[in-house]
Amino acid sequence: MRTTELDSSPTDPSFNGWFALAGKGRLSPHSRTSVMFGARTWPIKPDICMESGNVLTDGAADFVMDHPVASLRTTDARDDLALSSTNATSAATAQAARLAAMAHAYYPDYWPETVRGLLPHQANWTPAMRTGIDGATSKTDRLSLLRRYGWGVPREENVIGSTAQAVTMVTQDTFSPFEGKDFLARRFRLHELPWPVEVLRGLGAADVSLRVTLSYFIEPAASRRGWRRRYSYPSHGLRFELKRPTETAEGFVGRLNYAARREEEGSPGQAPADQWLVGPKQRDFGSLHQDIWEGSGADLAEAGYLAVHPVGGWWKNNRRAARADRVVRYALLVSLTTDEVGVDLYTPIATQLELPVEVVVPAT
Repeated sequence: MRTTELDSSPTDPSFNGWFALAGKGRLSPHSRTSVMFGARTWPIKPDICMESGNVLTDGAADFVMDHPVASLRTTDARDDLALSSTNATSAATAQAARLAAMAHAYYPDYWPETVRGLLPHQANWTPAMRTGIDGATSKTDRLSLLRRYGWGVPREENVIGSTAQAVTMVTQDTFSPFEGKDFLARRFRLHELPWPVEVLRGLGAADVSLRVTLSYFIEPAASRRGWRRRYSYPSHGLRFELKRPTETAEGFVGRLNYAARREEEGSPGQAPADQWLVGPKQRDFGSLHQDIWEGSGADLAEAGYLAVHPVGGWWKNNRRAARADRVVRYALLVSLTTDEVGVDLYTPIATQLELPVEVVVPAT
């Protein structure tokens, strides 16, 4: 979860010829990634990146890991009136915790699941990261870069606000994924999205981006380690699916039921992935699922439903009586953005939901 913007060189003459090892906006040398974890079995990590400092090098064999010019400034642990340097995990984790605390203070009704999902949902890649991801020629290459950078860097101004061209809907919900002694998955949640349909139709073939984040907590199996087996470590899983533009609501529900059965038979990811950045085959690992859909405004105008449905875990496989009918929580975050100039997405949504819309009176 580490990046760096600190690419300056020291002015001290004794460091003539030294330079920062990582370029501006790239992965910090203090980082670890999930590139080597195995693409088919492990979730995408890190979720986000935060500043963690750089490393200085003379270009040969010498390195300085903690020079102040390549580190962050903070209060000293021995004297809170003095300044010290910090980097690596200590710096990045502290900033992530601060941002999560600010989000919780700003949105006191948000659950921990929601705050956890909000940070990666509002993260963006730096220009250097974006260049690599946009230049990837296949989903495999793109996934490898996601396992280096996660979803980028969350900015404070994005975490606590929406703009007219980028709006975020947050839903917190509960339901019982498995019922009865046979742990039948009879229920799912169907969310009707408050799209500004006429505005989207008016965009025609213009590009629109839809970001979806599904966040929840699992009960890990004490006898298993990690995600080597899809259904033995997590207590349960949740998935999200978007209605296709040409589907009826009934056809969408039928596809969900079919996909859920197929996944438990070992064939996950039945939805087409062409317009998704990651696709269901890879986004469905772990308990934080995020993806970005890109397409035309006209297509998105007809895709007005987003479903959340359960899949089995060790609760269902072991059929523990104490876990039957257990209620689970989840947070669903959906953002709609467009680069089209002069398009206001926020006001039509706020009007439909009967939210107050601020009126700005021009100065005379």
